[in-house]
Formats: sequence, C-alpha cells, structure tokens
Amino acid sequence: MLAQRLLFRHDGSLPSVDLYFYKDNPRNRQAGNYFALDSSNAMNKAQAQMMKALRNSRHWRKMMENSGDDLNFNPAAVKSYEKWDVRFRRILLVLLCLTCGLSGRGTEMTSLKYMNTVTGDRGLLLKAGQFMAIGEYHKSQAIMDVLKVHGCFDRTN
Repeated sequence: MLAQRLLFRHDGSLPSVDLYFYKDNPRNRQAGNYFALDSSNAMNKAQAQMMKALRNSRHWRKMMENSGDDLNFNPAAVKSYEKWDVRFRRILLVLLCLTCGLSGRGTEMTSLKYMNTVTGDRGLLLKAGQFMAIGEYHKSQAIMDVLKVHGCFDRTN
C-alpha cells in the first residue's frame, strides 16, 4: 500500500532511507517543526522524488489536470489519495501498538503528532536511527515531570 498507492512505485519496492542522516532536535518546540524539515534540503529532495515517481507511474493522468499552461492536481484524485493515506496511517497505528510493547491508551496513541503544533509537541521523535512514540500526557507526568516513551521502532521492525 505504501509503495504502490502512496509513493507511486510500480515495482512495489520501498526506497531506502538512512534514518541516521536525519538529525532530530526534540527541544525545538516551535510549531511546524519536525525532523525532516531540519535536515539540509531533505524535504525538497523527497518532494522531487515523489513527483518523479508520480510522473513515471500510471497514476499521472488521473492525478494531474492540464489547463493550458498550468498543471494542477485533480481534486477527486487527491481526495482518493488522502483516503489511502488515512488507511495506511490506521494500519501503521496498529503496527505501532503491536510492535512497541506496552502502548498507551487509545486516545494517547491516536493523538500522536509527527509535527509540533501551537497546542502541543509532536509525539514521534527520531534518535539514533530509531523512532520513539512519546505520549503527550500521562498521570505520573504531572508528578515526575518525565515523558512516557510508549516504544521504539527502527527500520528493522
């Protein structure tokens, strides 16, 4: 699903990603921050790779509309893509809960954010090539002032 529906890779393979390349600063609490934005032009490279993969896929004609000199995304195709994205993230949540040991409550796990917002910090952090899922709040946090790590997973999980 990730390779074919979301990354437009016709062969079904996933691109290799060196998670050690990315440097995450969990102390940066600015809204809109997450690890991919901090790495030297990694986001621009990723966007270029996505557009190239889309251009070379069978989805190009469905996803794009040519209106004279402009090339725009087809709103219906974007809506379909977003539905696949939601499906994938639901499956990813289940995998996170199953592979990371004792997970948080449903509301804690479903409210994990990949990006800081004005109202709270992100719950997915990257350290030493591994992602950590950190709950935004738990009962003992108010007493101990320590974040609760729900689990870690790396590219081998």
